[in-house]
Amino acid sequence: ARSSSNWYEPYLPHMSEGTSLLQQGEDAAAEAELRASLDEWNEHSDLNSPMHAQCKIINNLAISIERQADLIEDPQERADRLFEAEELLAPCAGGGGGGEGEGEGEGGGEGAGNEDSETTEDNGDRIEEKRREADEEAGNDPADRGADEGGEPGQQDPGDPTREDPEGDGPEEEAPTDGGSEENQKDDELEERNRDSQGGEGDGEGGSDQNPVKPW
Repeated sequence: ARSSSNWYEPYLPHMSEGTSLLQQGEDAAAEAELRASLDEWNEHSDLNSPMHAQCKIINNLAISIERQADLIEDPQERADRLFEAEELLAPCAGGGGGGEGEGEGEGGGEGAGNEDSETTEDNGDRIEEKRREADEEAGNDPADRGADEGGEPGQQDPGDPTREDPEGDGPEEEAPTDGGSEENQKDDELEERNRDSQGGEGDGEGGSDQNPVKPW
């Protein structure tokens, strides 16, 4: 049988757990719980699922994604994650959060759990600003995000190949020697292991055998 306390608010346990994890800095775990909570809210939105609760879930979920995105070095990946958070917040921005709020949420969004519309806008503005910076860093036009969703990615194509070069074939061609020497090193180490496993020569001169850089 279901727990009598939450049968009518199935999103609540996940939301509480997710919020708690977020406050502990367990952002990935918080994201998983808050996504589960949002799924429950969406499935039962006709039954005891007030809008302000949805926006509380979404605000915390967006913060959990934002914090993880802050740790991603690749600007394209970071921009994609931040855009995900940005889109999540959209339904709650501009008053969707139910109630004007007293402004407690103005601490910059790190205070997890405020669901008023002012907080949503603070979070949304901050996340959008970070996303635009990441897009610029990745060589994308930040304003193209909306157009992408409209299904006209073709306009971006002409510039893409050159932008992708730094991550693509370019560096590999420029520095083949590095890759080669690493391969040689691996081969040398393999040869050494083979000799050792056969109990081969080289036991007496173990010191020199451990050196991975061989003239041959």
